[in-house]
Amino acid sequence: LRYIDCIIKEVLRFLPPVSGGYRTALKTFELDGYQIPKGWSVMYSIRDTHETAAV
Repeated sequence: LRYIDCIIKEVLRFLPPVSGGYRTALKTFELDGYQIPKGWSVMYSIRDTHETAAV
């Protein structure tokens, strides 16, 4: 069952069942030259975080 568990986790990493999620900025920060104020909702892509080595 350990092998099957690894296969399932890899499939979910490669093809996540949802496209993204939201987080609330806990403090003001800069992202790619844009100021993101504290309290704003920030959407992120789950697929991009799983496929981008720099993340």
